[in-house]
Amino acid sequence: MNAIPLGNVRRSPFAALVAPLRGALVLAAATTAFAVGAAQPEPPFAADACGYVRGATGCTANDTNEFSVTLDPAFAGSNPSSCNVGDNVIVYLKVNIGTTATERYNLGVLFSKDGKIPTVDPTTTGAQSCSAFTVPSPPFPELDTVPNACGDQSSQAPGSFTTGAITVKCVAGPGGFLNVPYVGLWNNKTAACSGVTDLVAGTSSKCTSNSQTLPITVVTPRNLTLKKEWVNAIVGDAVTATTTGLTNNATIVSTAGAANETDTGSAAANAPGALVTLPAEVFNTGLQANYTTTVACTGATLSGSTPGSTFTMPDNDVTCTYTNSRNARTVTLKKTWVNAIVGDAVTATTTGLTNNATVASTAGAANETDTGSAASNVPGALVTLPAEVFNTGLQANYTTTVACTGATLSGSTPGST
Repeated sequence: MNAIPLGNVRRSPFAALVAPLRGALVLAAATTAFAVGAAQPEPPFAADACGYVRGATGCTANDTNEFSVTLDPAFAGSNPSSCNVGDNVIVYLKVNIGTTATERYNLGVLFSKDGKIPTVDPTTTGAQSCSAFTVPSPPFPELDTVPNACGDQSSQAPGSFTTGAITVKCVAGPGGFLNVPYVGLWNNKTAACSGVTDLVAGTSSKCTSNSQTLPITVVTPRNLTLKKEWVNAIVGDAVTATTTGLTNNATIVSTAGAANETDTGSAAANAPGALVTLPAEVFNTGLQANYTTTVACTGATLSGSTPGSTFTMPDNDVTCTYTNSRNARTVTLKKTWVNAIVGDAVTATTTGLTNNATVASTAGAANETDTGSAASNVPGALVTLPAEVFNTGLQANYTTTVACTGATLSGSTPGST
């Protein structure tokens, strides 16, 4: 770049419209590109242009390399202690700058907004947008022959400034802490500068590129997924279950389209550490009384096996399953004799069940009732009450009827279902 004659500083019409900025953040869209090896680009630039666009591509000069960035202690209660990886996070920073040169001009600092390197071509893998700051004067000196809005630096006057709130991408650096790439750039000659749109590296080497690790823990969110398993369900029964205790609670909505099926809800991403509760599910159709419900998780240690159990969200993905098993019901057979021939004996056994019910009865008196043992079965099977077998006596001596309580029988004679 040619030296600009003193007293005849060329200013672009755009630059003249930009108000002087002293450590203030300006947002705009970066549109300029710059090729390595070409002549240094001329300002003005988009306010959020990063170092590559402003000619900061080499960063080998050692004359102003004393840049350091910390969290602003004045905002100790506002800076976060953690952030979720990939999220945008607001931080408050303090920038310290020193130099080994007698004088350097129009210093600026550019913080990457997307976690990428600001000195790399944004059309490849470099930062697309940066938060740009001129150094304020004061406390930094103003050394330009024609004073301007951009602070300068000398070996006699190291200084610092604060950024206020800026937004950066939550990207992990060493130790899993927040990493903020930035570049400091300057001019080695006096030049016009009305604000961040005029910040430019005097040569490709007049910059310092760095990535600052800050004490903010980068958290990788973990997924929680709910499943619903039906066992011998009543087809059409439907439930909803939603966890509690998380920022993003997981939900499962399931309708039993078949007696046995498993449905899966959408994964919900959350930071580890929260206490999660698996509450009772809500029956939208059907009755809880028809089922025994259990819960179980893979990837987490659950406090119990029934709804209401809890676990602490770990640093890994978790899947929890609600299982509804249809409650078993009992079938009991009874035998009633009316004016019986004492000594007659019968046996009757249902058919159609996994565990069929039986009654064996001998008429010890003309009128008596005997009761068999209850047989437990899952609902749903078709049960037949067949003709009883006379072990003693004759069926022809009796008229036999059947009746049930708790079920609708197809008829009133043996063989009904």
